[in-house]
Amino acid sequence: KSPGGVFHFANANAVVRVDPEKAVWPVFDAKPVITGLKVNYAEHQQSDSLLLLQPQERNLTVSFSAVNYRYQEKIQYSYKLEGYDADWVEPPAGMRFATYTNLPYGDYKLKIRCRITGGNWSPNEHTMLVRIITPFWKTTGFFIAMVFVALVAVAFVVWTITSYRHRKRLR
Repeated sequence: KSPGGVFHFANANAVVRVDPEKAVWPVFDAKPVITGLKVNYAEHQQSDSLLLLQPQERNLTVSFSAVNYRYQEKIQYSYKLEGYDADWVEPPAGMRFATYTNLPYGDYKLKIRCRITGGNWSPNEHTMLVRIITPFWKTTGFFIAMVFVALVAVAFVVWTITSYRHRKRLR
């Protein structure tokens, strides 16, 4: 290594000079793909962009992989369920799935990314929207309807009592 940080390698035919500051490293641009989907621990038909789940379907397992045969053993994955995870989750090497149990009702965005061990994250992320439908009895509209029904019931009871007393006075 020279004082300027340049490395020199010699072989029988030549001397190779490598400047790490000017070296061009291969860009890892593989895009992760979803390879399997389980909802409530049962296989589910795969969707690439939107997963619509019923209120009772709140357990989700997503398997993923990157289509890259050259570095398959060295690929690291990271995933994040926006709206649920605060930060990216980096599973141990070889673990290529994400599991979420008892998810609250609502809308989420699942993001999956990958990289070669020690490298930069690939700019290509896989994104899938996940929507767990809120049951009708937990919606704002249902709550407003129940308040309205309760007010009508109270008004009916007050009217009935008032009209009964009024009729009783007239007799």
